[in-house]
Amino acid sequence: MQPDFHPASKDQPDRRQEQRHEVERPCRVLPANAPEVEFAATTGNISRSGMLLHFPRNGSNAGLPRQGDYARILVELPAAAGREPRLLECTGRILRATDSPEGAPALAVEVHGMKFLDKRESARAGKRAEGYSVQ
Repeated sequence: MQPDFHPASKDQPDRRQEQRHEVERPCRVLPANAPEVEFAATTGNISRSGMLLHFPRNGSNAGLPRQGDYARILVELPAAAGREPRLLECTGRILRATDSPEGAPALAVEVHGMKFLDKRESARAGKRAEGYSVQ
């Protein structure tokens, strides 16, 4: 499991409003300012109000959203027995962009909204939301 990148330091208090849960799930990041671009990532932790995203160190991360940018994040959820997989669609603003100790990019996201999408809804939401596999 990746370490938690936390903005708080001795000089800066922890401003989190919700408890974060260590959850590693594949996801896709769709920057609001570049609708034709999509990045594969993995959640590091998630809460109702925020999440930490880890990106591949050797991936093509040119054009990743920067601090202050808005993005849509599609998190792949495990399928329940006998049901199709769903997505958790989150919208939010990038609070911080940093690197992990391994040198891979990471983004802290303030979540403004979230909803669950089934396969039919994700197809209506846009062509990029149709597949569930993130490589």
